[in-house]
Amino acid sequence: MQIKNGLPKFEKVTALIIVSGFNDARLLKAGNGEISEEEYIKAEKPAYSDREGNFKTRSAGKTFRSGAVYEDKVHIVKKEYFNSLRTKLKRYTGNNEPSYLYIFCPEPIKEEIKDIFPSSLQTKLTLVETGNYNALHPFKLLEKIQRLDEKLKIIKNYRPEAKKILDKFRSINTYLQKRPS
Repeated sequence: MQIKNGLPKFEKVTALIIVSGFNDARLLKAGNGEISEEEYIKAEKPAYSDREGNFKTRSAGKTFRSGAVYEDKVHIVKKEYFNSLRTKLKRYTGNNEPSYLYIFCPEPIKEEIKDIFPSSLQTKLTLVETGNYNALHPFKLLEKIQRLDEKLKIIKNYRPEAKKILDKFRSINTYLQKRPS
C-alpha cells in the first residue's frame, strides 16, 4: 500500500520492519513510497494427549509414585518460532538485503531475536524497540520509526559524557519500571 504523506517513504532504499511477539511475527518491507507485509510467521503450541508422558512406580500391586514428564510447551514453541524466523530472514541476505532493519519485539526476547539474524543483517540493524506492537497498523509503526529516528539523530550529536549519563538514566528508569511496587 502507498505510504501516506508525512511518514518516511524510504525512497531509493528499502527497510525491513519486523514486528514480533513471543510466538509470531510480521515482516514488513518498505521502499519507494510503499509498504507491504511480506511474511507472517506463527508457531503453534503442540497438542498433547491428557496422559502423555505419565509414569507410575509399582511394587507388590501397590503404586508408590506417579507423575508426568511433560515437555515444557513454551520452550518448544520458542525454539520452533526462532528456527522458522531464522529461515525466513535468510531470504533477505544477498541481493534482497534491506538498507535498514527495524525490530519491534517484547523485552524478554530482545537479545534472542537480535542473535538469530545473519551477520549481514545485523550490520543493518537501525532500531530495536521493545513492547507489544503486533496489532499496530503499518502507518503507526512508521510514525514510531520516524519519532525514534529523530531522537537517535539528536542523541548522536551529544558528547560522549552526555551519552553515558543518558544511558545510565535509561537503565535506572528501566529498573524502576520493572521493580514491583
